[in-house]
Amino acid sequence: MFIIPFLAILLLSQGQAGVNSEIPATIRPRMPGPNQIIASVDGVPLTAGDLDPMVWQIYHKSIMRDFVDYLVVKNAAAAAKVTVSEDEVNSRVSSFFDQLRTKLRPGQTIEANLQENDFSDARIYLRAKTELLLEKIQLLGFHPGDWVRVSRMVFETPGKKPEIMKSEAAKALDFYNRLKGGSSWNQLLIQQTSDPAVLQSKGNIGWHSLDIFPASTRDQFKQMKIGQVTSPVETATAIQIFRLDGLGEQAVGPDLEALKERFLASTVAQTKKAILDKAKVVYGKEGS
Repeated sequence: MFIIPFLAILLLSQGQAGVNSEIPATIRPRMPGPNQIIASVDGVPLTAGDLDPMVWQIYHKSIMRDFVDYLVVKNAAAAAKVTVSEDEVNSRVSSFFDQLRTKLRPGQTIEANLQENDFSDARIYLRAKTELLLEKIQLLGFHPGDWVRVSRMVFETPGKKPEIMKSEAAKALDFYNRLKGGSSWNQLLIQQTSDPAVLQSKGNIGWHSLDIFPASTRDQFKQMKIGQVTSPVETATAIQIFRLDGLGEQAVGPDLEALKERFLASTVAQTKKAILDKAKVVYGKEGS
């Protein structure tokens, strides 16, 4: 149990000096000297230097990726003129630990959990700062008006067999006409599906970018009011009717925060990839 926190200290201390200097002094890793005795077995000393080669061989790549990610995102953030405050980073770190506490096994401490997962306060801080800077970059491309909150009814068309397509299309058109005539969405949904998850959510699928919908559906959204429904539309695996529950341009308060979270979650991978693709990252022999 002693070696794990030492690994984090060793690897983070071997990282780029500028990165370490940005970690608060209270949690900044300190590397013991190579001759420092960290344990002894029957009088035989074990020094920090004894561990160095194996620690490097096994663990350096994962922590190196944290440093590379941070530096690449930090440079992109500087170019985009976005920053994060220490209060923001500390708040994100606190949220991490709050969530971690809910996942601890009975009797397990936070320290024990971090040791099991090769983490330390410094590594968590670095990842939190990287995430926040990346989110600030993402939000530069956030346009609420490009998003809608919707519910849907799905008329499955497995295999798109002609007889099934014809039957489900007729059923969808009947439901659409009944909805237009004033029938209850929830009552029709009960008739349409027995899926407990769908019934519990009342068909709500939350916020989605307009560009995922067929062109004909996007055009309808532009003319619709909240609560109105689209005509049935054929998608890859089904025929669907969508109800407009919210417009991004009208979202405020918790609704807007939920939309931002959805946007961030849906764009993080492509944003990070675009930043990494533009960066010049050159690895040495041991870093490739």
